[in-house]
Amino acid sequence: GGGGEAWPWRILDALEPTKLYMGFSEYASYASWVKVHHPDNFALKPARDWTRHPPGGRLAVVLQRLLHPQGLCCPTPPLLDLLRWLGYTYAGFEIGHNALCGYQDPRHALSYGV
Repeated sequence: GGGGEAWPWRILDALEPTKLYMGFSEYASYASWVKVHHPDNFALKPARDWTRHPPGGRLAVVLQRLLHPQGLCCPTPPLLDLLRWLGYTYAGFEIGHNALCGYQDPRHALSYGV
């Protein structure tokens, strides 16, 4: 803590230090700001047609790594097709990197941008 009062520092101060690998969603922060400051320009989608994380959570990460040609946890066209078939109009993949996704494996050093 102790970064300052400006909004970027307040966000950084709020992060869980032991779970920095889980990241931060700027989309949610921006949406919250728009909802407060421009409510006439904001519409909330029903929860049933979007998902923030891949259905199945960490199990999906393991399965995705098995199915991905390079062993990555990144979504593939078949997974996106499945989500579309299930009725999702939006699917986020903000589960964050963890030991299951293998992002620290040396063969993926350039794949994840970390």
